[in-house]
Amino acid sequence: EKIFKNNIYLSLEIIELIKKLNSPKLINISSQDAYGQSIQDVQNIEQINKLLISESILNDRFSSYGASKLSAEYIFDYYSGILYFPHVSLRLPAIVGYGCHKKPSTFISKGSNLLFKNSAPVTAAIKIFL
Repeated sequence: EKIFKNNIYLSLEIIELIKKLNSPKLINISSQDAYGQSIQDVQNIEQINKLLISESILNDRFSSYGASKLSAEYIFDYYSGILYFPHVSLRLPAIVGYGCHKKPSTFISKGSNLLFKNSAPVTAAIKIFL
């Protein structure tokens, strides 16, 4: 239920905000999981390279997370046609997520974890770019 609150209900709240804005534009951070899960079973590492993700193919199985992300994309598609606002959904691979600060596993989650801890090298790198 928490996944659906985070992705679907909040998407509807974003639509309510968009209704109040003048000339809104939306970039929706979706997920690679919106493509669904391949029905193929990967037997060895060579098969992984054959499982390419394609915009033209939606797989027939979805995790609850993937289904909620795809639903949010459909909400934005639907309302953009009614409210006339440009939008794009970016289906990114695992970037950050719930609990990522406790067990960081991706580049961005590891970097954000260091930021939260106020790591000196990361703080110094940020000052260089600011």
